[in-house]
Amino acid sequence: MTGICGWYHPVSGDFDAQAVIQDMAAALSDFGDRKESLITDCCSVASREHRYNGIACSSDGSITVLLSGRSWLHTDEPQPSLCSAGALLELYNQKGLEFLAALRGSFALTVIDQRSQKILLAVDRYGIKPLAYSDCDTNGVVFGSTATSVAMHPQVARKLDMQAIYNYIYFHVIPSPRTIFQSVKKLPPAHYALWEQGNLEVKCYWKPEFAGAGDYDFPALKAELDLHLKKAIARQYAAGKTGAYLSGGIDSSTVSGLLAQLDRPADVYSIGFEDEAYNEIGYARIASKHFGLQLHEYFVTTDDVLGIMSKVAQSYDEPFGNSSVIPAYFCAKMAKESGKSVMLGGDAGDELFGGNERYVTQKVFSYYYWLPRFVRQSIVEPLLVNAEWADKFFLTRKLRSYVQQARVPMPDRLQTYNFLHRVAAAEVFTDGFLTQIDTQEPIQDARNVYESAGTDSMLDRMLYLDWKITLADNDIRKVSHMAELAGIDVRYPFLDDDVVEFSTRVPPNLKIRKQYLRYFFKRAMTGFLPQEIINKSKHGFGLPFGVWLKTSRELQDFIYKALDALKQREIIKSEYITRIVDAHRGEHAGYYGTMVWVLAILELWLQAHVDQKN
Repeated sequence: MTGICGWYHPVSGDFDAQAVIQDMAAALSDFGDRKESLITDCCSVASREHRYNGIACSSDGSITVLLSGRSWLHTDEPQPSLCSAGALLELYNQKGLEFLAALRGSFALTVIDQRSQKILLAVDRYGIKPLAYSDCDTNGVVFGSTATSVAMHPQVARKLDMQAIYNYIYFHVIPSPRTIFQSVKKLPPAHYALWEQGNLEVKCYWKPEFAGAGDYDFPALKAELDLHLKKAIARQYAAGKTGAYLSGGIDSSTVSGLLAQLDRPADVYSIGFEDEAYNEIGYARIASKHFGLQLHEYFVTTDDVLGIMSKVAQSYDEPFGNSSVIPAYFCAKMAKESGKSVMLGGDAGDELFGGNERYVTQKVFSYYYWLPRFVRQSIVEPLLVNAEWADKFFLTRKLRSYVQQARVPMPDRLQTYNFLHRVAAAEVFTDGFLTQIDTQEPIQDARNVYESAGTDSMLDRMLYLDWKITLADNDIRKVSHMAELAGIDVRYPFLDDDVVEFSTRVPPNLKIRKQYLRYFFKRAMTGFLPQEIINKSKHGFGLPFGVWLKTSRELQDFIYKALDALKQREIIKSEYITRIVDAHRGEHAGYYGTMVWVLAILELWLQAHVDQKN
């Protein structure tokens, strides 16, 4: 089951066939020729009980459940039984909304209860399975697995959201709950939407409980981590059909090594580049040799980017600006061509156990607040921040920069190097565009998530923020959608609920010790992973787009054509686009190449989803 879509009307209780066509056909692809009759059965008032893998109707036809994904009830079993839509129907009848607390796994679900004129939409705790919706007031709710499928419905206004475009430029993705369309929203992780008698309420149904600092027993924690990871792999494993992404980093190597305990030899897939600064395939080979894996390699080139960039940009339901979609796609494509249908991804390990460089960077800035307030405000800041002489010497310039950044409160400080914090919005966007947006919304949304983490630990707050923006809004959407485009079902062992819950009980000072990232996890994996991989710096499947753009004439022609078209849209100032292109050519290719990619993707998406619809 790849998705769900429909429209509930409180009078007829039916799904609108026009809204169902696109996503429901994909969702029911497993049923072959029976899918049309299943839609009819799902929408009718049935005289008997219908139970299917992803659709269930009560015996009197008053309740319908649609289910996408793989969910199970909380259990200690290594391979729990997956919940069918029929099982969820029974749970809903027994417990009402409380049944969501018992669900585990990755899912998007809809419950239509005609008895009480309610419709419930819900997604899993980590936003692995997406669900978008539009509130049509008393006319009902349109819902679907993509924003575009919802926006296609005649009850929904297909108008672009300028604020969402601004948020896209800010984050390079559009974080939930916004979508690219004004009238369409997407559910954030661990949220449900309940429509009842014309009113729609959106609430969070689960939050982690971080344990905070405290005593710990390292051998016991290590044994527990080993157990949870093995169970997680077993839950996601499909015999004979499963491979794994292998970047050569700690997480993908851990997943691949554990997969090797179930398959011998396990098939793993890695991407390389001819540019040695980006090529990490040597570490993938180290892991493969260490675990006895069957490594499949593919080297991505500029021709690959030119051949697939438009297709990838257009395939998303809204602009999505992470350039590593390209290697993610070719890795999944390689797995599909070799006969795999399931891939295990190593995503989320860094966000659970403290593996991103920004975590130690912010820890260094936090040391500034060890100084008494009087010393900071009366001595340090007048001398360094407000004095011109501080710029004359290397050491004082460094100290001044440190103090200036340290004074920025969290989580704002995480965005210090954001393009839209280094340049005034009036220099980037047209005047007409700026009248329609709130430039403070993105950072305010980040503050809200950061402050709602339920912990005083700065590290755990950053982790929780990353679960939302880095994982749910970005990395998971990248890997899942590219895998789907290649015909692969991707699963995430690190996002197994038991692994996540365990990570919240690891004290912050054990996740990161002094300036050592992932201190606990690396120590726990010593003896299992090769030491070269434990000691390597983080990289992943990053695309050397900025470097390639400086040397490839064909890539330049393609990208500059897209940017020239974007200049005509009254969104980004023409002067700013020219400025970014010049900076890319003459300054830091990687840094400015990121914004070039983000802007080009925006234009390619608009061409496919807006221009062709007009």
